[in-house]
Amino acid sequence: RVLLLIALAAVAAAWRVELQRVTATETHESPAWRRTLYPSAPLKGIPATAYQLTMAFGTPPQNFSIIVDTGSSNLAVAGSAAAGASSYFVTAQSSTFSNTQTPVSVSYMIGAWSGTIVSDKVEMVGSGTAPQTAQFALITASQSFFVSNSPYPAQGIIGLGYRSLAFPAANPITPFFDTLVASQGVPNAFALQLCEALVVHTGGDIVATSVTSYMEVGATESSVSDLSRGTWFYTPIVEELYYGVTVVGMAVNGTRLDVDCSLYNSPRSFVDSGTTALFVPQAAYDAIVAILSTKITFASSSDQSKFFSGQECFLLTPAFIETLPSVTVTLAGHNGTEFDLTVQPSHYLIAQSVPASAVTNPSVLVGRDCRSFGIQPTCGTIIGIAAMAPYTVIFDRAGQRIGFAVSTCSNSSGYSAVPSIASRASSATCSGSGRCGSSSSTSTNTAAIIGGVVGGTGAVAVLGLLAWKFLA
Repeated sequence: RVLLLIALAAVAAAWRVELQRVTATETHESPAWRRTLYPSAPLKGIPATAYQLTMAFGTPPQNFSIIVDTGSSNLAVAGSAAAGASSYFVTAQSSTFSNTQTPVSVSYMIGAWSGTIVSDKVEMVGSGTAPQTAQFALITASQSFFVSNSPYPAQGIIGLGYRSLAFPAANPITPFFDTLVASQGVPNAFALQLCEALVVHTGGDIVATSVTSYMEVGATESSVSDLSRGTWFYTPIVEELYYGVTVVGMAVNGTRLDVDCSLYNSPRSFVDSGTTALFVPQAAYDAIVAILSTKITFASSSDQSKFFSGQECFLLTPAFIETLPSVTVTLAGHNGTEFDLTVQPSHYLIAQSVPASAVTNPSVLVGRDCRSFGIQPTCGTIIGIAAMAPYTVIFDRAGQRIGFAVSTCSNSSGYSAVPSIASRASSATCSGSGRCGSSSSTSTNTAAIIGGVVGGTGAVAVLGLLAWKFLA
């Protein structure tokens, strides 16, 4: 089949559409009878834009949408109009605000910000925790960090990683979640349910809209039983910098890729809610692309290259998407076991929004999704939203492990294929070499490419930020 390529003439301004809640798809919402000290706080967002938690800053509280990111460790909120966000924290209106005057800056895979370390009351709205006096960054300037044309604009970020990843590097501040654990006795664990987008057609437009997702602090298997189904499988946290794990293999439609498993962990593998795509070693990416290229007929080699670059979306029918193969990520388990995370094409093909006004013939949008390729090459492996979305994930920091169970919203987009987890005995030893797949790669280049917060480079990599740039 031939992919329909979206052709846009000059688009002078970014398109915006009012997104409406589709309540019929939200049957997984937390019921009132859940007996837990810490209820699940709702998140909004889609894989293309990351997921956001409402957080309140100051006295009286001012609410903002804050990106939930397990690949960094700083809490930060826009603090002036110059920061570039759609709104910002007005410090003069808070009676509990204090400025330490300590400068701080963080650079990410996409974007950067700078500001000062401040202190004030902060609350994770809906989480069941109390307002907490904490240090955080007040953003006063940014570069490509806040996205004005996003349907889900954010005004800050909460890094849920370890303190070893926090800035300023010389004297890193205590991450906000660590403060909750120490000051309020919150169990040292949290869970994320990141639901894939629901694609709807309204007024001729294709709209990738949010299905309510959740974050729960102090999470246990029983407390998130309404957000998950089936058995839980755990992989050890092997590095308390990022949430480091060990990948022992990958497969396409159940056939294991012929890739040295040490490459998956060179220099590291980690689970990151701030990254849209599943990032894999170059050798694994090439093998996956080679297989998918036999399943899809492209109009030209140029179209093929643009599709697999992941930065432009193509029109596909849902029926065709379901004919494409699944991709499996195999993680090391405990006690000599391993388990597979199945990622269906409806997850690794990232849904994007497209306005009817952007195409010459709007009828081509009818009955189709616009999807960008959500598997990309890097050094090591980043298990981003594309691979997390089918599952509810518990970050059990106290137990030094990460748990996966099939999410109750794993087919929220309406596709029939349901993800699964399979476990087996394993004898694989797949620790990384610390290099990027070859002896010629240096650790400095590796850190920059993988996007980890090493030497000032953060782990937020949302491919959807580029998805507004359609083909001309």
